Amino acid sequence: MGYKNRYVKVPDGHFWIEGDHHGHSLDSNSFGPVSLGLIHARASHIIWPPHRWQRIRPYLPADRAPLLSLGDSSTDGQDE
Repeated sequence: MGYKNRYVKVPDGHFWIEGDHHGHSLDSNSFGPVSLGLIHARASHIIWPPHRWQRIRPYLPADRAPLLSLGDSSTDGQDE
């Protein structure tokens, strides 16, 4: 949301990482895609505050869905 480009192609071997507090997180919105080799761990649970104690499940808001690549056969406009 705060990255310099509206759409970003994340290269193979990289991740797009976002913090939980937009505007106050040092994440891919600040630095861009992060190399897989720099990843050492993964968040699995929320433990603070206690009333939010839960396992983190993958979630992607509908308005943040990945774009299909230009070479995707389902979007190339050719009938089979």
